Amino acid sequence: MDGGKNWSNITPDLEEGMINSIDVSPHDPATVYIAFNRYKFDDFKPYVLKSINYGKTWKVYSNGIEKNSFVRVVREDNVKKGLLYAGTERGIYLSSDGGENWDKWQRNLPIVPITDLKVHQNDLVVATQGRGFWIYDDLTPIHELSEGSKDKNVHMFEVEDNHKVLFSAMRRQGPLGKNPYYGTEIKYFIRDYNEEDSLELKVEIRNEKSEVIRTFSSEGKYNSNRINLKQGYSTIKWGGDVDGFIPPKGVMVPRGSDGYMSSYNVKPGNYSVVFSYGEYSKESSFSILPDPRQTTSSEDFNRKESLLNKIHLDIDEIYESLTKMQDARSQIKDLQNRLGTEYSEIVTLSKETLHLIDETELKLISPKQKTFQDVINFRNQLDAQLMDLLSTVNRNAPPITNGQLERYEDLHNIWIDIKISYDKVLSNISSINSMLIESSVPYISKGQ
Repeated sequence: MDGGKNWSNITPDLEEGMINSIDVSPHDPATVYIAFNRYKFDDFKPYVLKSINYGKTWKVYSNGIEKNSFVRVVREDNVKKGLLYAGTERGIYLSSDGGENWDKWQRNLPIVPITDLKVHQNDLVVATQGRGFWIYDDLTPIHELSEGSKDKNVHMFEVEDNHKVLFSAMRRQGPLGKNPYYGTEIKYFIRDYNEEDSLELKVEIRNEKSEVIRTFSSEGKYNSNRINLKQGYSTIKWGGDVDGFIPPKGVMVPRGSDGYMSSYNVKPGNYSVVFSYGEYSKESSFSILPDPRQTTSSEDFNRKESLLNKIHLDIDEIYESLTKMQDARSQIKDLQNRLGTEYSEIVTLSKETLHLIDETELKLISPKQKTFQDVINFRNQLDAQLMDLLSTVNRNAPPITNGQLERYEDLHNIWIDIKISYDKVLSNISSINSMLIESSVPYISKGQ
């Protein structure tokens, strides 16, 4: 109590044995935990000793620990008072009530002696005897389960902060352990789930302005945004990308894709998750932190995201325009079959519009490309060039280059010029519809 000048004997009143670890509570300096064992005397019983008065009195806590699993180390959680981890000769045990009761917490950890434990940055680091180091990532669910959330039917755990890691740092070389997921993990459980239920599970990622930038749903059409509902504990992994693109017909999608094309990754900043399932709803805020090895300024991150967003909006607008033109083309062809040789003025304008749609489409995409090698014969058009620029800017660390800015301006101006043809298509459709009304012929729409 005086920095080591004087000492008092506070040894617990037990038979001879070995004190393997001493852990002072991070929440109360008067509370101390001791891992005590007597296996060298052929006594393999577990002994977890606890004092709440600076060692004046001690009590043994071992209810729930197997009789032959002597204890090597005890640690208290840094965040949750009374949440204890015990490393034994045969694995790990967990107590959420200060040691009164223990539950085995093995998960995928092999049956192995646990020689030391350390709570570090909300993770539990485990040292074993002969089976290497193990790390349990993100103790947040354990904290919340110990607070009673395990009694709920549906619960989303608080989302942990994570880092925007450099892509180069994600490469694995040699016999290395598996790193944690590079992104945001949204963890939840559904206790009672019936496959016949029609409830939608929906998860929205929002930025600092509360704008929805990414959506996942149990009713999602594509693998990249679909949640597979099941009973029990689940995790949704978000890599930091905004909602991507649904390309129109004629666009060659990446190999293995189900029709969804990814976009760019967001900058470091503050975000939130909005989770809803039936009557249950919860919002959790979290931060994406910059890679600590980088010295990139927030201004450089902002300039990069601004450019990425501009490219994204152009691609999105191009694909939306193409979808509308392709839908109009189908309707015009159907109209021509119905009109026959009558209404010559409408037929003439329809042919002109079809030609304009075909011509505009070929400036935006290359529908004859079916494989990645087809670019040799059929050059990439505006959409592919913008997608390539989006990918290049996205995967490289800031700052963005003048060349990237100039390239975007060139491509954007090409799109502005092509939009003149698209606007002409819309104008022609309006004229055709007016002529159809005047002639009492069912009209066509401009698309959704």
